[in-house]
Amino acid sequence: MASEERANRPEGPISRRSEIRRKLGVDRAWVRSPAVVQTTAVAAIFAIVAWVLCDWSRQQSRWVEGRILTEPLLNRVDYQLENEALTRQERELARRIAPRLYVVNRSYLESLRATIEGLPQAVAGKTSVSEVDASLIETFGLDDRSLLLLQAHQDERGPTTAWRVAAESFITSISGRMPLLARDEFQRFATAAGREVVISHGSQDQHTQSVPIGNAAIQLPDGDPSRFRESLLKIAAEAGFATEVAPIVVRALLSDPQPTLRFDEVATLARAEAAAAAVEPVMQAHPRGEVIGMPGDPITRERIQRLDEERAQTFARTPVVNRWTNSVGLLGLCALLAGALCVGLAIFRPTLLGDIAKLSLLLLGMLVMLLVAVVVSASFPRFEGLIAISVTLLAASSVALLYDRRTAIVTAAAQTSLLALALEEPLGFVLASLLTAVTYVALLRDVRHRSALVRATALTAGVGALAFAFVELVHTPLGGGGVMQVIGAAVFAAGGTFLTGFLLIGALPSMERTFGVVTGLTLAELRDPRQPLLRQLQEKAPGTWTHSLQVANIAEAAAEAIGADGLLTYVGALYHDIGKMNKPEYFVENQVGGQNRHDRLTPAMSLLVIIGHVKDGVELAAEYRLPKAIRHMIEAHHGTTLVEYFFHEAQRRASRDADEPVELDESAWRYPGPRPQTSEAAILLICDAVESATRTLAEPTPARIEQLVHTIIRRRLEDGQFDDCPLTFRQLRTLEESIAKSLGSIYHGRVAYPSTSGADDDGEGEPPEDTTGGPLHPRTQPSPGTRRAVA
Repeated sequence: MASEERANRPEGPISRRSEIRRKLGVDRAWVRSPAVVQTTAVAAIFAIVAWVLCDWSRQQSRWVEGRILTEPLLNRVDYQLENEALTRQERELARRIAPRLYVVNRSYLESLRATIEGLPQAVAGKTSVSEVDASLIETFGLDDRSLLLLQAHQDERGPTTAWRVAAESFITSISGRMPLLARDEFQRFATAAGREVVISHGSQDQHTQSVPIGNAAIQLPDGDPSRFRESLLKIAAEAGFATEVAPIVVRALLSDPQPTLRFDEVATLARAEAAAAAVEPVMQAHPRGEVIGMPGDPITRERIQRLDEERAQTFARTPVVNRWTNSVGLLGLCALLAGALCVGLAIFRPTLLGDIAKLSLLLLGMLVMLLVAVVVSASFPRFEGLIAISVTLLAASSVALLYDRRTAIVTAAAQTSLLALALEEPLGFVLASLLTAVTYVALLRDVRHRSALVRATALTAGVGALAFAFVELVHTPLGGGGVMQVIGAAVFAAGGTFLTGFLLIGALPSMERTFGVVTGLTLAELRDPRQPLLRQLQEKAPGTWTHSLQVANIAEAAAEAIGADGLLTYVGALYHDIGKMNKPEYFVENQVGGQNRHDRLTPAMSLLVIIGHVKDGVELAAEYRLPKAIRHMIEAHHGTTLVEYFFHEAQRRASRDADEPVELDESAWRYPGPRPQTSEAAILLICDAVESATRTLAEPTPARIEQLVHTIIRRRLEDGQFDDCPLTFRQLRTLEESIAKSLGSIYHGRVAYPSTSGADDDGEGEPPEDTTGGPLHPRTQPSPGTRRAVA
């Protein structure tokens, strides 16, 4: 009979796959499918944003000073650029050779001119030096002899013409040809490349000009004035003063020596800057093919500048059409990558494509990872390797923990490809990143403790370090700093892996709440019997707790047999009946004798109590913030099955009262659902019903258990309880075998010993088997004394 039933089973999966295909538009009207339109729109937005980020990233300079070049770098176009170093040298030379500008000490010279020129007239008519003004005597050192000498240069109209010409020549000489300078300025004046005197014209100096002068000058005395006096006497003699008169004229300067020229710093700086600005930039030709660097050369600051210049010049000289075609090509690659990602998700995680919110969050997370990578690598190019491996591993590990490993590998491949496009990395980078990510995903298969995550991170760090060291060895010469560069790549790969593990531990709770999923770490905490909710269940409903433990063990083994999440199934089974804590005495497993409370209730009232435990369980789960997956298993562990006992009891009473058969509406006597939407919830539904029904077997032989399991699964199948979950017929067959095996090990037969009380223990009077899996009425539950198979 079982073989005939299996032969009559329809082919194909009894799951939501057909519905997903329909939603995704895998039919003639796929273009009009809302799911396809929404998925296409989200993928298009993803491709455009990724294109913008990649295009911006490829324009950034990421050269790191001190790294060893792994490929030759040549000029791609001919161009000329200013050699800033030579230009600076030329302009600095122009500043140095710019003349020092001086202004005449006009007030001093005018006063000196007037004094010398008017000296003969001041002593004219004086017969004795005592008649001359004392200040003149002190200034010029006059005596009777010098008085007569000076009077000789005076006529009736004043000083003679020769005297005035000599005085003018003397003042002109000390103001320009042989200026008087202080000691510090004298040294600068003598060594300057050029010297000019600024001459102004007009009463308010509206017009000025500068006149070049030589380097001859006289230093003002700071000690013995004899040398200074000799120089002045020579100038005075050359100016036309007689030998005997020259000492008198010179005495005027000796009594009050002052510089006749003053350095004009503002004008000198302005002239120097003007001279520097007038220097034309020194242009240097860079022909196409010019070598910037060869493999093995270190990257210096000058090379980085050359590389940045070459990139800018190449971009400026590239035709606009070529630039646009390059950009369009990059956009096409991003679009192809988005399409490949969606195809991979459609193959390995089709439900994700049907949920636009979750798909959008996944793609947004990948874009955020890409944004972080390109910004950090552009700002800190030395840490590009560390941030790249961290981003890839964080994306892959998050998806592995939140969804599944196959989806994680698809995500890692897409993320690595995006990074390779954005950072212009070679194929070796892609291979090493994928290997590291796949290793991490494989090691995160069953993370139930943080120590397992730490161990997975440490092992992946070793694999990543080795992989990136090999990639670096392929390209980097070991001479110079090549060895350190290889070691640095390995260290950054390992550091990025440890950074990912650290971030993952901290961010995992937030990701679970955002994506509505549960990870092994959370499930491992929830399965602890010391959890507050489980503690209450043990205290208030010990029978229900025992039942939940039995169901959890059976369901976990069944889930692992078909590749489902065994830990999730186990935890869901522990919590599936927590709603019974509110009215534990109304459920048979918690009744230890005494009057049955259902005897005083109508079937309709008993139905409300029985069904109410699902609603109460969901409310408790929400109050204690159990994950969404666990809450679904609580509300769906009966699906929309019929509460058979009370339905038949109500139908019997109605027929008795009406004296004729009465057919009641089954829909009013069913659980509110929903039906299981995941494999784990469907497994729990089966195991809950089977475990309850197996308790009623008088002789729990393997054959009877197998038949019972097969019957219950078949009835749930025909009742449509598996229509919304992804179970296939093959998986149902595997579940049937696993559950029967687990029940056989629990409810196995025992040797019957002679009764000491003489009571008949052959099972007479045992209730019939209940294969519905629904709640059994207490009166149908066998007593311990009449049950042969006890776990």
